[in-house]
Amino acid sequence: MSFVSEYRDWSNATPSIFFTDPGDFITDAAKQTWVLNRFIAGRRGNARDMLQSGQFIKDMILLNDQTTAENYAPGSAESASIVNVASIHNQYWRFVRDRMAWNDQMILLNGGDLSSMTASGRKKHYKSIRKLVEQAMWVSLLNKLENNMWTNPHDRTGFTGSAEMEGAGGVTPFSIPAYLNENTNGLPSSWTTVQGLSPTTESGWRSPNRTYNYADPFDLDDSSDGLLDAFDAIASDCRFDVAPYQPGQFDKNETMPMSAGKFIACSPAGSRAYKKALRESNANLVTPQDSAYLRPKYAGADVEEIVTLTDAALYTDGSTGWVSELSASASKKGWRYYLIDTDILRMFFHEQKFFADKDAQELPLQRETTVQPVYVWYNLFCRSKKRIGLVSPA
Repeated sequence: MSFVSEYRDWSNATPSIFFTDPGDFITDAAKQTWVLNRFIAGRRGNARDMLQSGQFIKDMILLNDQTTAENYAPGSAESASIVNVASIHNQYWRFVRDRMAWNDQMILLNGGDLSSMTASGRKKHYKSIRKLVEQAMWVSLLNKLENNMWTNPHDRTGFTGSAEMEGAGGVTPFSIPAYLNENTNGLPSSWTTVQGLSPTTESGWRSPNRTYNYADPFDLDDSSDGLLDAFDAIASDCRFDVAPYQPGQFDKNETMPMSAGKFIACSPAGSRAYKKALRESNANLVTPQDSAYLRPKYAGADVEEIVTLTDAALYTDGSTGWVSELSASASKKGWRYYLIDTDILRMFFHEQKFFADKDAQELPLQRETTVQPVYVWYNLFCRSKKRIGLVSPA
């Protein structure tokens, strides 16, 4: 057996632990400022509920009150009717792939004379190659998944968002801005439905959007249109208290502080602005706290810096272009804050394709190059748009 074949057989027989279990993968995948931390690592305690199967991701939601309850007089006639208030919404799977790759030169020319090595020595050499190609693959794959979370969903030249994200034949996964944006009713440009439901006709399928005055974000004129005023409003909009009776028939208690699944995603510049707003308030305290605010919160929800949002071209320039939030050509310049609940806006993976690897294979047209592919089937899925929201400049 050649050393190249020996390495390929060893690699096939030595899968990474990351491919097999969500809990194991999460620890190593966590990065400093990735929103994936919240959707994957944040669910570490119940990682298995990220895994689904079937042709679609599917759920049911009650968007309207059937209004059949009534006051009555004893002995009065009673009639009954069935009112359909349930809406079923589907989400198609989307598919991402990457690969570990190596060639014969990496194996034969970088480890000395393999023929004179012991089996243990060759194994050490193989492990060093495996570590190199595996790390390169994980950086590429996780960067792609993170970028997918912030894809601009709006129609533009060369990209039809509704077909790409919502259509059966599309290849682009849903992104957070597909659910949270500044358009009327939260519909990305040229879309008519989001996840198969129309927010135009269904008021219950709309996310709240609160605004602040970017020219006076700290509300120095005391006009109640500052950044913290908008935070207060969006927290109230997304709040759902537990019902006074039969709580098991309703969603979890959403009273303050916010649930563990909630966080606020923003750019580093947005995080700095929020910290400055906190310091402005801090100056009025009898005993001011540490002004660093290394892990700022609002009502118990972390305010997370997401580096990808620094340059993300998600916001209109008032014409046909899309620019970053602080671009001079932005129609509404200013920081954005995405209030997200990962119990509501979920990231589901297909249970058979959760970072699943295949056996290594030689490339037919490059017989000295071998690849070992990794596949991910997943998508975002929103269970309720009223429980997530956006703060943006007016």
